[in-house]
Amino acid sequence: LNIFEQGRKRAEQLDAPCYALFFGYWVCEAYVFYLRDMIRGLEYASKLVIEARKPIYQTCPVLSGVYRILADVHLNIDPVGYQDQIRETLDYLEHSVPMHYENYCLLFARRSSLAYELDNVQEAQDVGLRYLSLCEGNSFRLIHANLMLCTYAYEFGDLEIALAYAKKAEGFARIRQRYRSTIASLAWQSVLNHKLGDTFLARQQYRQAAAKLSEYDFEPWLSYCLLIGEFLELEGEPEKALSLFDRTLETLLNTGKHWSICEYWLERCRCMGRLGLPCDK
Repeated sequence: LNIFEQGRKRAEQLDAPCYALFFGYWVCEAYVFYLRDMIRGLEYASKLVIEARKPIYQTCPVLSGVYRILADVHLNIDPVGYQDQIRETLDYLEHSVPMHYENYCLLFARRSSLAYELDNVQEAQDVGLRYLSLCEGNSFRLIHANLMLCTYAYEFGDLEIALAYAKKAEGFARIRQRYRSTIASLAWQSVLNHKLGDTFLARQQYRQAAAKLSEYDFEPWLSYCLLIGEFLELEGEPEKALSLFDRTLETLLNTGKHWSICEYWLERCRCMGRLGLPCDK
């Protein structure tokens, strides 16, 4: 983060506006996807977009990324509350800003994510399939696309199809050495195989996911928590799921991800209810 901030200041001193915008964009990326500080990320991205509207930046290659990162922050904080702003940003990005391949792909990914959070799973799947087709040959993006489509297939009850997507995601994640995505793919497979009746394989995949989480010293994140929590409930161990929820809360506090925090409390209450515990607090 300090390097990116220093880079932006140096670019401003050298009167190199596109480089200043480039480093500003990477400051936002650092806040949103590495530090997971949505509060600072939103503040920085909002100012950067206002700056980027000046004519001097209109030919900068990173311009599309600047608008996309603002939509990313809004999606992470509250996709329902910010849905109008997200659509406005994505529409402007699609129709008014030159895009390179990466951001063109991500445009569909973000539209798909927004549709899903608004409970329009069919639209999310349709747009997600378009995203998948655009990602061919890009193993990094194929991880994300397959995990998204795994989620949608699961929502429709298509367990075999969801499992196929999870397996593909794991394969690409291992190729790219994306350890969090490998863990997520294994967590998905543990739930899906359990529901499909292969409890032996499901338990193996659960242990593999847990071992990798420990090996790479990751704190459990919300989607992982929800999947492993579901697996543990399938195993008849909801009290272990509740313990995992307690660990996950620490990773959400002070991130500014209000939607995820609400989802966390809702799922935790459901788990407590199944255990017969009071949810008044």
